[in-house]
Amino acid sequence: MPVLLLGNTACRGSLLDSGKYTDLTIICGRDRYAVHKAIVCTQSRFFAAACDGPFTEAQTGEIKLDDDHPIAVKMMINYLYCGTYEPATTFTLDDNSGVSTIEQLSSMLESEIEYLGANPNKKRRGMFKGEPLVSTPPTAQSQQQDLGFPCSGPNASSSNSHQPPMSKLVLHAKVYALGEKYEIKDMKDLALQKFKQDTKGGHTVGSLTEAAREAYSSTIDEDRGMRDAVVNIVLMAPCLLEEEMFRDLVRETELGLDLALHFTRDKRGRKRKRN
Repeated sequence: MPVLLLGNTACRGSLLDSGKYTDLTIICGRDRYAVHKAIVCTQSRFFAAACDGPFTEAQTGEIKLDDDHPIAVKMMINYLYCGTYEPATTFTLDDNSGVSTIEQLSSMLESEIEYLGANPNKKRRGMFKGEPLVSTPPTAQSQQQDLGFPCSGPNASSSNSHQPPMSKLVLHAKVYALGEKYEIKDMKDLALQKFKQDTKGGHTVGSLTEAAREAYSSTIDEDRGMRDAVVNIVLMAPCLLEEEMFRDLVRETELGLDLALHFTRDKRGRKRKRN
């Protein structure tokens, strides 16, 4: 019976809701999660080592994650118990007039190329004059900070009131990094999948830039999953490179090198095909 209980995500979620039989507390900022070693440690070698080894955490029954973002940690706890994580809401816009999808940005670029081809003596149009591709980030009134926690119960004490809102893409990048840090491979894979899926939605240049920066600042060179996803965003919407804030990101991170390597390999590939 216990094996069935631990293998059923619905049952695991109910355990977190009830707060019964907990034997470990995970602390991040002002958030405290009373959890079960049998659930957490069997999915994370990091937490298993912390609880089994000669460490302070094993003696106190508390693990502090002071360097991590509270909302990302909340999603990690959610994943460990529910097998997934679903933020209830991230920031929202009052309307979609200023938001472009990656596909729309790519279409805008193709339209510009066609325009310049038909009018070689004309100047470039608005979207390439340094004007924003999309509207500025939403105001505080139009942002929602509640990222939700479907499996939260009386033992999951947390508050998001002190946390600024973040886009889903940034959140997925943070959860991806936690998957690597705490050796939760399946969660890392899920975060990457969600990141790729959510790039199809509407985003501002600012949110795309922030997500790309998070992806590059929270991963090592050899960890290509999230970085390759960012490179793919630029390939789908190269007009992002016309935006000053995105160009700053390219200069400040290894995204510029990754793009250069991609274009070099692509050029060599086309040359070999011609030969």
